[in-house]
Parts: sequence; C-alpha cells; structure tokens
Amino acid sequence: MAELRHELSWSASRSRSFGECRRAYFYLYYGSWRGWERDAPGPVRRAYLLKQLTNLDILAGSAVHAGLQWYFLERRKGGSPGREEVVERTLEEMRRTWRQSKAGGWEEDPKRNARLHEHHYGGDLSKGRTDRIRAKALRCLDNFFSLPSLARVREAPAETVLLCEERDGFSFEGWRIHAVPDLALREGEDLVLLDWKSGRPSAGDPLQLAVYALYAGEKFGARPPRVRGVLAYLGEGRLEATSIRDEDLEGARGEIRRSLAAMREVHFDPDEVPLDPERFPMSGYPRACPRCNFREMCGV
Repeated sequence: MAELRHELSWSASRSRSFGECRRAYFYLYYGSWRGWERDAPGPVRRAYLLKQLTNLDILAGSAVHAGLQWYFLERRKGGSPGREEVVERTLEEMRRTWRQSKAGGWEEDPKRNARLHEHHYGGDLSKGRTDRIRAKALRCLDNFFSLPSLARVREAPAETVLLCEERDGFSFEGWRIHAVPDLALREGEDLVLLDWKSGRPSAGDPLQLAVYALYAGEKFGARPPRVRGVLAYLGEGRLEATSIRDEDLEGARGEIRRSLAAMREVHFDPDEVPLDPERFPMSGYPRACPRCNFREMCGV
C-alpha cells in the first residue's frame, strides 16, 4: 500500500473554512492530520476527534441527503420506493446518530460513532429545538415528493441517472478538485446537475453549481449550453434552475485559482514541519466560535 501523504486540494467547503477562520482551518486540515493513528500525539488526536463532530442542523441535511440517495439507488436497482420508506430511513438515521452521540463511543471510534456538537458543548437540546429539526427534515422530503417541478427528476428512468452522491473529483491545473453534484441525470441532449439544499440560500451556491459543471465537463464531456444546474431548496420548497454558461465556468476557474493561491501561501506538510496553530490566527473570533467544532482547542 502506498504511503499516505498530506496534499493540498480544493473544495468549496475547504474554501469556505479558509475564509471563515484560519485557526479552525488549521485544525481541520493540518492539526488533525494522522490523528487516527494509535500513537498520535494528544493534541492531534483531540483535533481529529473534534473534526468528526456534527450538529443538529447538519444532521438533518445529511440524513435527507442519505434518504434521497437511497431513493435513487433503489430505483436504479429496479425498485419503486415511496415517500414513507424514505421518511422512515431518514428519521432512523437521525435517531441512530442521537443514540450514538448519547452512548459516548465517539472517543474510541469516531468514524463509527457520531457525536453531536450540542451534546459535546452543551448546546440547545430542548424539545422545541429537536422538534423543529425533525420538522425541517420532513418538510424537505415532503417538498421533494410533492413539488411538480421535481416530478421529472423523481420519475427519471434509472438509465438516465449518471451520478448520485458519489465521491469523486477532477484535476485542474495540476490540483485535485473535490466536487460532485448530489444528482446528475440526462434529459434528452442536456445534462442536469442538482444540488439538494435543506438550509437557506448562500452567496456561494451559484459557484458550487459552476464547479459541478467543470466536473461534468471532465467526466462526461458536457459543455454549455447543454448543461443545466438546479439548486433545489427543499426546506423552502422552491427551485432555482439555470443554464450554465461559458462565462460561469471561467468565473469558477478564476475563483478556484484565487482561492488556491491564498491557501498555498500558508500550506505546509505536517509530516515535515512542526504544528504551530499560532501561524493561523483566530480570524473567525468571536462570530464563528459558538458553532465551531474546535472551541475547546482555542479555549473559548
């Protein structure tokens, strides 16, 4: 087996982390490196554990994504899953995570045992909040199954579904880019890229679609104007559909170049260079701290 090496790559989530707080970025991508190993130093192991934390809002979104992935994979296998089956699988995923978080196996095996940010840091776990999170997940699924604008997606023939929540990426100017749409399907001569959103719109959503389109060009040879993107805001019950243009792709390339250039200025190999969090100032303080996984590392 080849030796695992620390390498710089790009993703939309990594770029967001870099922009929000450099200290959290350090712990995510450097301070937690090799924290899975038995003989990892204490701070490295701790950062690795904290990196695995999730929270109730993220849990709702990831459970919805998992439920929709199961729906399309079952259809690919010839099945005909219905709303109630998807709802039950989604809610069971949320219940399972809650049970694991309460049980406390996270410290020993964080990859197989979830831990909620709210349990770890004493956040809001009132019945009102958990009821709202459950209702949010159900609302997303209700909208997926009821929106007329998604009927063609729900009923797409299995052979037209090219991708469904699969890990992949592409190479750009020598760098690895991690970017795969939640769903990619053929509609006639067009390639449609869908991104499920359980939360509110953000300024980076159109860029994410454009990066998906770059991936689709590498993977399937799809080019404008035969590429369409859909931001499916399931929590709000609405879609934003757009035809991807050449200028959108060029804009995405420019943003990746700019973001990577900034990351490269501070990049280092933690296998070769001593860890020093002070090189990465707490640029998110205090705004981002309440929801940050690494609060205890920073003492806030």
